[in-house]
Amino acid sequence: MQNSVPEFGYDPTREKAYELAPKPLAAPPPTGQVNLSYLPPVGQQGTAASPGTPPTCCAWASTELATFYAAQNGIVDPSQPSGQASPAQIYIQVMQQVSEPSGQCKGSSFADYFAILTQSGAPSLANAPYYADCGSLWTNYQNAPVPADAQFKTPKPMSVKTSDLDGIKAQIAAGNALAWGTNLYTDWKSYKGPNLPVPYVGNGQLSGAKHCMLIIGYNATGFLIQNSQGTSWGTTIDGQSGTDNCYGYVWMAYGTFSALAEASALYIPPGG
Repeated sequence: MQNSVPEFGYDPTREKAYELAPKPLAAPPPTGQVNLSYLPPVGQQGTAASPGTPPTCCAWASTELATFYAAQNGIVDPSQPSGQASPAQIYIQVMQQVSEPSGQCKGSSFADYFAILTQSGAPSLANAPYYADCGSLWTNYQNAPVPADAQFKTPKPMSVKTSDLDGIKAQIAAGNALAWGTNLYTDWKSYKGPNLPVPYVGNGQLSGAKHCMLIIGYNATGFLIQNSQGTSWGTTIDGQSGTDNCYGYVWMAYGTFSALAEASALYIPPGG
């Protein structure tokens, strides 16, 4: 059974400060995008009935960064489950470390995951499948942990203040994806289907939920985001919307990003 927590699952109160990236010496290019071949496919942390739960978004974003780092360094093929760091077991590890009762799930922070990823890595998705159910995650990973895969061991992340839009753009232009935590508007879950407004601006009404995702590109209007709500939500990378299950992204307007973002975005220095 899941306790009553805001859906999606980011807890900024447990966060720690990471070393700030150097300020860019020049203005970033007008557009930028990471190498998409280094990204794992869009994940799905919840179900159609409950698209944000269990609240594992921070586990998803952290392990997606670990996958991206490993692919960036030529270690894995992120298109395959064996080349994707799993958010499943590491989430239960974190729940155990924060003394969450068995069978209960709550939000977590990037600091929780990188404490593990920098020490040992995480199992692959092939060896530690994800279940969109709190009880199933505990049942499968509480007492029989899968050995961590050192392919997904990372150095400590670096940070960019989310108020520093040019600093985030500079990292994307340098080829680095970033993970960050954000508040959400109440219309977030309904951002799917045909004829969506691009970029996403939102209705300005805070939902109380906090979420973690990846920033993977930018243009004149906003940041390109990879979400973990499955491929029936959002738009394509090109900003096209419809009804087919081939989406999972959102172009978020800069004003909306700035209004909702938490303190810092994290990236892993390549080759670190």
